[in-house]
Amino acid sequence: MNPQTYLSFLTFLGLVVGSVGGLISQLTKTSVEVDGTTRKRLTSAGKWALAISLLGFAGSFSSELFKSSIQAQLQAQAKIEKTLNEQKERENKDWQERSEKLQDAIKNDTTSALKLSEQNINQTIEGFKKEENIIAYSRERVLRDNLLHEVSLYGKLSAAGTPLTSLTITLTVNDVPAPVRNKLKKQIAAAPQIRDEEWIQNLLIHHNIDDDDVAAFVQARIYEEAVQPFIDYIATGRLSKEHALLVLSLDRRYSALACVGWVGETDSQWTARTTTDSQESSENLLPSGIFVGSEIDSHNRKTDEPVLPRQRTARPPFSISVAGTSVSIVLDLTLQSLSDALVRYPANSPATAGLNDNIEFFTWSPTQHGEMSTQDWGVPELPFDTERVGHSLTDVDQRKNRRSLPDWVSAEARARSQWEKGNARWVSSAPRWMHRISIRIVPNGVEQVAKSYSLSLSSAGYPIEGTREDEPRGYVQIWHGHVL
Repeated sequence: MNPQTYLSFLTFLGLVVGSVGGLISQLTKTSVEVDGTTRKRLTSAGKWALAISLLGFAGSFSSELFKSSIQAQLQAQAKIEKTLNEQKERENKDWQERSEKLQDAIKNDTTSALKLSEQNINQTIEGFKKEENIIAYSRERVLRDNLLHEVSLYGKLSAAGTPLTSLTITLTVNDVPAPVRNKLKKQIAAAPQIRDEEWIQNLLIHHNIDDDDVAAFVQARIYEEAVQPFIDYIATGRLSKEHALLVLSLDRRYSALACVGWVGETDSQWTARTTTDSQESSENLLPSGIFVGSEIDSHNRKTDEPVLPRQRTARPPFSISVAGTSVSIVLDLTLQSLSDALVRYPANSPATAGLNDNIEFFTWSPTQHGEMSTQDWGVPELPFDTERVGHSLTDVDQRKNRRSLPDWVSAEARARSQWEKGNARWVSSAPRWMHRISIRIVPNGVEQVAKSYSLSLSSAGYPIEGTREDEPRGYVQIWHGHVL
């Protein structure tokens, strides 16, 4: 029995005792005559009953007081417990918030560490990719530094014996007609729009190509739509994407050729065939600066056209620019692409950074107007092969004889020159831009030993190789270069 129940019982008992005692005291009165008057007075038992009644009521009152005191104490204790519980809840809530903040901080730190690790891994991978180029560049830089050191000590004469590691060839044509320049500018400016073409977007989504790949496609489009048409313009006088080559000989003996351009098919002299027990295969031996067939397409649209595997695969970078009335083509033969882009006679003969004072330059196209021949003999062969430059170029230069003018010579020029047989008349009536061509060659990236050449138009015609004049060798135009 708890105290409150006990006190409630005492209160009830006191009330009962007080009530009974009061009742008894009322019932135990007696009559007493006082001064002639009869009055009711309590008897001794009534007095005791009244005392007991008062005592019972006092007990009830006291028990209620105790009960109230106990309830007040209980309420105070409950309030204290409630306050303690609320404080405990607040502390638990604060602890939980601090735990969540600490957890978020740990998560953020972990995420940052993972991102940093991923970045470091990607940088390491990129470093591995660039390592080979860095090594090659370091070798080229050492050789260039050695050349610079020799030039500073011994002058330009010492550069003649330095091994050739790179060539930067800049061909500049001045006084180019405005329509040609405008069209080239338009094609160069439009090339980056290749990024929005559907096939590029498909490669970006499904084949995970990166920005470097897209930039390579842009450069390929510039070559396809601007560089090759201008090569064809120099070779034939027509700004169109036809088969044509530019060929630079680093001397007058044609011992080293740098080629750039496009042919429809592989010259038979530049195709190597190997036979094994199981199959026969062919390989393209043309220098890497010459595109063949669908190789010129910016994304190889002609997938059904076969292209022979290349033996020379390191293609040199090309660029084209229009400044004022001039157009320049830059061919950069780096350490990696030099051996694949440069044709030497004899093959693999050593070359040095010393440049000759005289060079040869010629263009080649299948016919005078650049279109492919429809004769039975097929694609004309080049006027040079894997082992030598034939006598055909020398013969054309010595004959200096043409019986007809090119179509692009205007009627006014025909009348003004009073055309007669002989190459001198053709040279004098050629457009002005054909007389305003220059070449600058920088070996090993060293400007101190670079040379600039002015090209003089010499002759043009169809080369003949051998005794038969129906063996096509294409159409050539020849310039002689002299150092400035």
